[in-house]
Amino acid sequence: MFYRIFFMLLIILCIGFGFCFYKAERLLFLTDLSTRPLEKFSNPDFQAPLYNSRAPVYLISYADGPEVFFQNQYALAQSSLGRGVDFILNYRKSLLDPQFVSENKEIIDQPKGAGYWLWKPWIILKTLKSVPENAIVIYSDTGNLIKASLTPLIKLAEQHPILLSVYENKEIWGWASKKVKRDVFMSLNCDTPECHNGSVLWAGFMIFRNTPEAREFVQMWLKYAQDPELLTDLPSKYESLPDAAGHCHDQAILTVLYHKDPKNKYLMSYDDLLMKNHLAWKHRKPCADKLFIYESLIPYYGYTLMRKIDRLFFNNYWLKKLRENLNRS
Repeated sequence: MFYRIFFMLLIILCIGFGFCFYKAERLLFLTDLSTRPLEKFSNPDFQAPLYNSRAPVYLISYADGPEVFFQNQYALAQSSLGRGVDFILNYRKSLLDPQFVSENKEIIDQPKGAGYWLWKPWIILKTLKSVPENAIVIYSDTGNLIKASLTPLIKLAEQHPILLSVYENKEIWGWASKKVKRDVFMSLNCDTPECHNGSVLWAGFMIFRNTPEAREFVQMWLKYAQDPELLTDLPSKYESLPDAAGHCHDQAILTVLYHKDPKNKYLMSYDDLLMKNHLAWKHRKPCADKLFIYESLIPYYGYTLMRKIDRLFFNNYWLKKLRENLNRS
């Protein structure tokens, strides 16, 4: 009886190890860039018979603060490889212009948003001014992962100089008058029902084709964002709108700028981007639960062969604990 129980436990243990080995190998195989087949759709130079000039595509992001934010940025960069991006620019605080930092020290030194996200329009404008005319510049928050080809969005950018993301469901996300303090409406001369009732824009993912129009738009965004009364949580100088329930900072200014002049600007649905097509949102932050920080982002890279069980396996308690201890050693 003892030997029978022993062999049964041994068989169960072997099956368990075999299952774990299979899952680990499967995930690593699917995410191995050195063996992943290229999609011609996302890699136009692959097997191209003739030279064909095209606009380069840049992916830019920003990381500052605790280690996990830099790790998120690296994961974003890796997830974009082979999906339509030619150049990846990882911006950091030390790469900001010293004069810009000095002139906006009051904002930049604030911990919220690593300076109330003021760096965001700055790095976009900096990139637009330094890349070729008509180049495509994609900005993404580091909480995003690219889970599918960006080529359809790049094709859209060839037709529209400015692609912005919008929260379409107002029942969930609200409308501009609810998320934008009155100062922004007043300063941008858009204190109107059309602006108040407009959808709120999401500043976590945007695409610009480098044109004078795109540069002017981002320049205006940066100009207004440098005003602490418009960007930060300072009390409003004006009477709040009846349904006001907060202020979404850089997104607030971007929202009103769009509704003031929506011409030649294409809106990408937040739900379509994140829930259905191109992005996965997995914004790891420093928190008391260290296992959340050590959650692997690999299973969220969007490969169609990955199932929920793969994500659960790769981020189970013991594997996360193992990664945490290995990172310490």
